[in-house]
Amino acid sequence: MNDIFKIVKLNFEIFNKRFKIKKITDFIVFYGFIIIVLSLFQIFFIKFGQYGKMYVLKLQILPIFLVGSIFPSYDLACKDRLKVFFGSINQKMVDRFYLYKNYFFTLLFMVYILFPYRFDLFKTALFCLSLWLLLYLVVLILQIYFNFYNINLIRLFLVCLMIYQVSSANIVTNLSPYADKLNISVYLILVIFTITISLKLLNKFEPIYKSKEKFIKIFAKTDISKIFGYNFLYILRSGVFAKYVYIFYINYICFVLNQAEIVAVFSFVVIIFITNFVFLHSVFMIENDKFKFIFPNKHKNSLLTLKYIDLLKSDLVYMLLIFPAVFYKIKILTFKVFISSIIFLLLFNLIEFLLISKNDYKTNKKLIKFGCFIGFIFIFLQFSFISFKL
Repeated sequence: MNDIFKIVKLNFEIFNKRFKIKKITDFIVFYGFIIIVLSLFQIFFIKFGQYGKMYVLKLQILPIFLVGSIFPSYDLACKDRLKVFFGSINQKMVDRFYLYKNYFFTLLFMVYILFPYRFDLFKTALFCLSLWLLLYLVVLILQIYFNFYNINLIRLFLVCLMIYQVSSANIVTNLSPYADKLNISVYLILVIFTITISLKLLNKFEPIYKSKEKFIKIFAKTDISKIFGYNFLYILRSGVFAKYVYIFYINYICFVLNQAEIVAVFSFVVIIFITNFVFLHSVFMIENDKFKFIFPNKHKNSLLTLKYIDLLKSDLVYMLLIFPAVFYKIKILTFKVFISSIIFLLLFNLIEFLLISKNDYKTNKKLIKFGCFIGFIFIFLQFSFISFKL
């Protein structure tokens, strides 16, 4: 255990050096600010929200984002570089630290999010913590014993469960009556049991967590890659595509669904543009700013055209997946939103492609800021066009 404390201390020192925390005053200001911000979130919910009923939202939404955080990192380059700093520390302890680090940080975050400010909510907090830990245990079992590699499919499944509950009942319900039925000792035994089994399962990652995530087999065995293009497949494989599908539905359930039609239309326009902007920069990340070095000049125009078409395919598939939710909210107006979005995105992407190609096919902060400014103008123009006859 002494080695583990040394590793934690060293990582803490590296973190402090990264943020130039040298003096005790810097330490107090930096960490004090983080504590204050985190505390304000909890105080806000305690003071202005129905804290007991907020547990169901936390239980539904947060696992969708945090479910992948329990796994060890696949990229061990950083860990291997840091090994040279550990000196006489046992290498197995170094591996074990990186193996369990994500899981324990996720567990600490769970405790912070679910921490009860009233004693009568203690069982409710333990109830939610137990369900989270059981969910993560199931995910670990799927990953290890069934080779279920794509964590984004699990996230989409959780979103589907969330949509089903919203459609059948009120999203904000009180969990306390259900949680109070069991004794505290039962919850504690369940928490200890799930954590113990999860840590044992994480040990099984040791021989496999060096390998990269496997490519989706259906694309490797069929001609579908020729239809969608390698740029779209990169967006799909990297998890960006699935991520923005479930982010859309979470925003839809928690915000858009309860808004007026005019607010919903504006929200859809903004979401589609933001998603396209992320996809656009993702297709240029494939070559990792080496586009000019990899491809000869005679092929650059055709490759840019290919990227442009593949980006449009990404947008169209994304719109197809969100179409049911948009149509449910704004009915026939959905077609006007989507058609106008395609037209404005074609123009916006053309401007972005020209700017990136003139910048040696690289993206930087200046281009991103300018792209955001241009995007804001196009969003305003599109919304004005849509709302003209509303």
